Amino acid sequence: MSRLTEKHIQKKAIIFLENHYRQKFEPSAIFSRPEVRTVKRYKKKRADGLLCFESPMQREHTISLEAKSHKTLGALIPAWNNKDLTFVLIIGIMTAFLSVYSSYALPWYWIILISILAFIIGVFLSFVILAIVEPDHFKSMSVVDQVHQYPANEKWIAVSKDSLNLATNKKTDFQRRNNYDNFLRIAKKNKVGILVISRWKEEILIEPGFFKGDYLDCYCIADSVRQEVFIKTIAS
Repeated sequence: MSRLTEKHIQKKAIIFLENHYRQKFEPSAIFSRPEVRTVKRYKKKRADGLLCFESPMQREHTISLEAKSHKTLGALIPAWNNKDLTFVLIIGIMTAFLSVYSSYALPWYWIILISILAFIIGVFLSFVILAIVEPDHFKSMSVVDQVHQYPANEKWIAVSKDSLNLATNKKTDFQRRNNYDNFLRIAKKNKVGILVISRWKEEILIEPGFFKGDYLDCYCIADSVRQEVFIKTIAS
């Protein structure tokens, strides 16, 4: 059986989210459109979907969407972010300073040699600690970084079921959690909703958190969205 394309996932996700929010808030009108670009200030990034409506939580309640298929599986694989490098360097430097302090009575060349070895050992041990503990705040994920480029009150990632099945494999033998578990943990930590699209149904794995603020002006079509949503709201 052929795998779902990104366009198919995108289309089904937008339809699902429109129905989801229509049932949840019962707005008079909902704007929904694929392929919406942000303004120049936000580097004209293209969101796979944008929804807007009036809700009890926000007058201009905006929803952004990022869709992923099996072809972009790499975006669902976690990677260490810059925090891990900072952590590693701090541990290495601290270990080096401690070695200098404890060996100050030795000749200077021994102090230098010991401090270099201590720095290397500290860096190695910190990498081992990161590999064993796997702290979530040291991890980033391409797809989560992408959806954060599209400012909105709520942010969703729509992925195909087959992509998640592929992501259950471990990236390396040093990870305790597989890529699927890491994906869910990182998304939840970042308040990003997860919508799984299969050939026959749609399923919400994680509800998104709410980011308070007015984000509609972050998109090039803000004026036309207001005209479509609020003229229809007044007319009804």
